[in-house]
Amino acid sequence: MKTALKAHFSDCGEIKRISLPYYQETGDSKGVAYLDFSEDGFNKAMELNGSELGGRNIVVIEARPKEKNADRNSGDDSSKRGPGRGNG
Repeated sequence: MKTALKAHFSDCGEIKRISLPYYQETGDSKGVAYLDFSEDGFNKAMELNGSELGGRNIVVIEARPKEKNADRNSGDDSSKRGPGRGNG
């Protein structure tokens, strides 16, 4: 699959990294891929949004930074634990 992705996105410039996540329990693909491009590669990759690869439609989106735990819970103290387990 990495070879097919590399060929499909070859006109987008240098691909720095391809990551294909798999389910640890089964080894099955999660059906997503992460590609890191050089400078202008992402804009060119966006042009391939909706194209087909191996019978599947490709969706190209820009990666978002992972949310930090503090960001998700900002202003909400309900998820914080008390002074001990079970002895509140």
